[in-house]
Amino acid sequence: MLYFYLDMVFQRSVFLFFLVFSISLLRGQDSLNHFYKTSGTLAIIVKTADGIVLVADSRLAYRSTSGNDVLAYQDGMPKLFPLKKFVFAVCGDFSDGTTMVGKMIKDFEKSKPEYRTPEECLYKFGVFTKNRYPVYFGRLKHTVLLCAGYGPEQMIAMLLNGKTYTIDQDIWASNIYGKIDSLHLLNLPRNADSRQATETVINTLKDYIGIFHKEDEAGGLFSVLKISLDNSWHWVRNDFSENDLDTECEAARDIYDKKVRIYYTSEKNKRLLMQYVREIRKKCH
Repeated sequence: MLYFYLDMVFQRSVFLFFLVFSISLLRGQDSLNHFYKTSGTLAIIVKTADGIVLVADSRLAYRSTSGNDVLAYQDGMPKLFPLKKFVFAVCGDFSDGTTMVGKMIKDFEKSKPEYRTPEECLYKFGVFTKNRYPVYFGRLKHTVLLCAGYGPEQMIAMLLNGKTYTIDQDIWASNIYGKIDSLHLLNLPRNADSRQATETVINTLKDYIGIFHKEDEAGGLFSVLKISLDNSWHWVRNDFSENDLDTECEAARDIYDKKVRIYYTSEKNKRLLMQYVREIRKKCH
């Protein structure tokens, strides 16, 4: 089935679209996995005439693990992670139950890995997490990671179901499954430049969210990052990397101390989420 699916998407062209729901932020430790989970990552990678453009939403929804209800949501969360060479887009588990994926990526960089292509980079990251963060490595089978850059041509790689793939120059792939037909919303000319791509992708994401999601599930401000021919990169819009956290204890602390703005879906859900946060903080001391 997987090979048939890949053959099917290889007939399409020009962009990569990923959507992952039911991302678990606070699970993995038996003492924490019954509290809440987060969901709602949207990311698109586009090959353009003058570079590679990555766009990701920044909304993180907090769901009850008991009823899957959205308790609250938070904007301004980083989902694009630049490396010394290439850029990761994380669509899936953001934690191993203790350490956030941003720190794992930083530790991966500190290990000075050698890689030549985005696919090799993803493979090396998998090996690194297997040795250093085995709990997260186990979750990579249920997590989509994207890596883009020039190696030397424009390349996009994906880690899906624990395996790595290189996306062909002129195709797109999706893990939307049932909503795959919605991808006609992105109507991007083949020779579009990065500016055209940015506007088109953001408008497409907004339309997609409007059709398939409630306001509290996905969206917020969109981060946009461009990779140039020499693999240098710069933020085009909304660099949220300063909002990154190293541990889940830090996340619970910031929510409890009101260092981040949380939008609650009801007063009842506010009380429930804060009860969860207090329990997590107790276990972090």
